[in-house]
Amino acid sequence: MIDGPKMHVEVGQVIYAYDDMGRKMNAERLIVSRVSRVYFYASSTGKADKWSEHAFTIAGGDERVKFGSSRTAYTEQGWAEYAASQEVRDELRTLGVEHNYGLKAYARASLSQLTRIRDILKEGL
Repeated sequence: MIDGPKMHVEVGQVIYAYDDMGRKMNAERLIVSRVSRVYFYASSTGKADKWSEHAFTIAGGDERVKFGSSRTAYTEQGWAEYAASQEVRDELRTLGVEHNYGLKAYARASLSQLTRIRDILKEGL
């Protein structure tokens, strides 16, 4: 999520942290340990501990990192939608639609929009 809508998270809520670097849909399951105005913090245990907590922005869910690639946090519902949209994107790829990282409209397309595009392409074949 790039500067997306604010995430609504609460202490104790399960989130999924995912980096989009590979093709595998593996996300780390984390528990929100505390919430501030700008960031929320999560760890595998759900306990507030500066050594094991990861900070994510409330506006978009991007992980705050000093170096390396950051991950994106998803709520349980958001992760299910993201995983489903990736399956549709894979189908679109087999139909000849390549994901272009410079094309923000495609990157931000909702699951229903992607499904409509897929269905239109399948009808035309």
